Amino acid sequence: MAEQILRTTQNMATPENNSIPLHNVKLTLSYDGTSYYGFQSQDHKNTIEDKLREAIAVITKTQPSDVKLVTAGRTDTGVHAEAQCVNFFSDNRMQEKNWFLALNSLLPDDIRISNVEFVSSDFNARRSVLYREYLYQIINNSSISALENRYCVHIYRAIPNIDSLNQYAAHFCGERDWTSFCAIGDQNRTKTRMIYKTEFIRLGEHKIGMRIIGNAFLQHQVRIIVGTIVDMAIKGVPHEELERIIEAKDRTQAGVTFSPKGLILKKIYYSDELSLLK
Repeated sequence: MAEQILRTTQNMATPENNSIPLHNVKLTLSYDGTSYYGFQSQDHKNTIEDKLREAIAVITKTQPSDVKLVTAGRTDTGVHAEAQCVNFFSDNRMQEKNWFLALNSLLPDDIRISNVEFVSSDFNARRSVLYREYLYQIINNSSISALENRYCVHIYRAIPNIDSLNQYAAHFCGERDWTSFCAIGDQNRTKTRMIYKTEFIRLGEHKIGMRIIGNAFLQHQVRIIVGTIVDMAIKGVPHEELERIIEAKDRTQAGVTFSPKGLILKKIYYSDELSLLK
């Protein structure tokens, strides 16, 4: 199904194959993924993509099925986004500001458009991406605030300090085969991905985050990485053991898959900002 949807979006109308002048509309949006079955449209499921299609269809006076969206990252069920990007083509003559106002008036409160931009016809929200940044949030305390519970995972057992965690994180850098750190059902033909940076950062007195930046990620990869690191750190397993797990290329060798609620798609990079990642 995923490949069929991807082929459909890649073949959507462009100014080169449609006589009507079209705008290539790029949206940047945030969403609380708690109530959704991920970004990608699914039959009889509540998804981010379906809500966007419905809102755009109202504006363009078309059917939601006629709206062909390309997205930078298909987030899973329960995963949030701070700066997701999508694009679509439309012959509607509205200006960017009017698109912004109209979409936010039609979308539910847990999906918000932060920017609308008309971009060149060759821009593709998925294929034009250089790298993606995710943040995984953890509350390490005896209890968790109700205000944090939707966006953080609660771990009451003491987690080692940031410096210790970053010894584990250092193993998740470079272009490697990450088979041990993806869902068994992952459908990608190759499990090789480039990870530019993985680090743990302090976000508050009892709040830590794992920041990870890569060209793309496998299914559940970020959640398995953070789950494995935290589990090993709590148990005192030497960080060098991670090399054996990576080389095994065997999902059963890695740790648990952490909950989706702590994961946020933070940013999509379309310009070369690698120097900022050092």
